[in-house]
Amino acid sequence: TSLDLGFDKRGLLLFALEPPVKRYPAPKDVEALRLVEKKIAQLPGVQAVTLSREALLAQSWSNSNFVPIDQRALQDQDQHVGVNWVGSDFFATMRIPILKGRSFNEHDTESSRMVAVINATLAQHEFGAINPVGAYFRMREGGDPIEIIGICADAKYGWLRDKPPTTFYLLYTQMRDPGSMTFEVRTEGNPKSFVDRIQKAVASIDKDLPLIDIRTQEEQI
Repeated sequence: TSLDLGFDKRGLLLFALEPPVKRYPAPKDVEALRLVEKKIAQLPGVQAVTLSREALLAQSWSNSNFVPIDQRALQDQDQHVGVNWVGSDFFATMRIPILKGRSFNEHDTESSRMVAVINATLAQHEFGAINPVGAYFRMREGGDPIEIIGICADAKYGWLRDKPPTTFYLLYTQMRDPGSMTFEVRTEGNPKSFVDRIQKAVASIDKDLPLIDIRTQEEQI
């Protein structure tokens, strides 16, 4: 497609994993996903790896209220906006630029304060010309405060021909019960040639943990 996606679709292999709840009760489910992420990142020819609750352009999306708690915010009402739980290397892997502030890093953990990256459209809608980095919001009234640490470029989310929606991104390691997660693996050459290697890497962690719905990002589109 010639449409501007806001991310680089080339060289990406996608698949889902869903650690069984009985074998992987919280927090073992998050630990298993993180271990798979690290294992795949070590494979020769893998340039970057991340994961997300929602695959991009899969005709689905998650949404949430966005309740600013900083007096500088323009809006004071709940706003239903897109939300995606992602890995710390999501923006680097998908090649979505960080425009202000920073992306997630190793200091953002399950035990640290909750943090988010918001897209440019959400920043403009809620904060206008004011830089929102350092401001806080909640996903619901009375919910935990979440610090905005960065602004990223807009990217398509659920549907190809829709404009990028207002969106914020949270870390999956700060999530409870992640369930099924989609891995995005950026590779050298043909992504499909890495399927066997990735299957073996996952099997070395758990031979009964299958890769679900293997496809490239271009096939997803």
